[in-house]
Amino acid sequence: MPTTFRLWLCIAVGLGFPLLTPSVEAATPPSLAAGRGAGAGITQPAPVVFERQLVWPAEGPYRLRVENVRGRVLVSRWEKNVAVLQVTLRASQALDAREQKIFASGRLDLDASETGGASATVAFPAASSQYPAVLSAAAPHIEVDWRVILPPETALEVKQETGPIVATGTDGRLNLFTRSGPIQLAGVSGRVDAGNELGDVEVNGLDGDAFLRSHHGRFQCRGVKGDLQVLSGTGHVALAVSPRWMGEVAYHTVSGEIRSDLTTKDTDMHPEDHGYVGVLQGSQTSSGHSPACRVQVDTTAGSLTIATDPAADRP
Repeated sequence: MPTTFRLWLCIAVGLGFPLLTPSVEAATPPSLAAGRGAGAGITQPAPVVFERQLVWPAEGPYRLRVENVRGRVLVSRWEKNVAVLQVTLRASQALDAREQKIFASGRLDLDASETGGASATVAFPAASSQYPAVLSAAAPHIEVDWRVILPPETALEVKQETGPIVATGTDGRLNLFTRSGPIQLAGVSGRVDAGNELGDVEVNGLDGDAFLRSHHGRFQCRGVKGDLQVLSGTGHVALAVSPRWMGEVAYHTVSGEIRSDLTTKDTDMHPEDHGYVGVLQGSQTSSGHSPACRVQVDTTAGSLTIATDPAADRP
């Protein structure tokens, strides 16, 4: 029978999970020391770091969900069967008494369930804490940064309000969303679903299918070897492919310009919004080969540029 359990950072060892030693800042929060003596209330606190490890079982599937309000999320991969989570609290000004309690709490909220594999959701501060409102829009001077190292073939979901998300070298499914902040992917394999409302989206090496979306952000994509769908509101879409690319691009734009080094297979007026629809093909596809990958671009007011580049597929 699947079991579900809640773990707190301060009792992780007792529940059987190995725990990395907290930094000196976490043991003696500088935010509290800053409030002692002369100069209280004007000293900027030093960062506080919490770390922990999750040991996955021998066989998957493995799933991890990270929830954050404001900060940076950096994701990478290694060969060990252990997920590493490092949380860094940063403040740009002195903290009030309620905020100091968060910096001193040392608790990382984790919901984990065993369902024939491993699944976990992590967040800071704890969901049951009386202080989560501190990280709302009312306290823009507090940020929470995440560094996540994933075992092979771990599916990851990240949801946050403000800040960048960067994923490098992962090989599991990615589902990434930040309401305001850029998203960067490099050397990634596996299915990707990534989007934001404001912020650029950059892909440099993707071996898998992807769905990318942004209301007001630019897209730069190169080295994409799977099917790609891009949904843009006002941002420019730039796609770089190799000169012998065996792919096909179907596009729709309401008012954006189209510039392409590819062969035009078809183009026409869109009957509803008076925009343009069309199909562009790589040199190998236009010579009679079936497309190895398909790209679909839909933009309202952004332009579309497709350039051939001999280095497009290089890491």
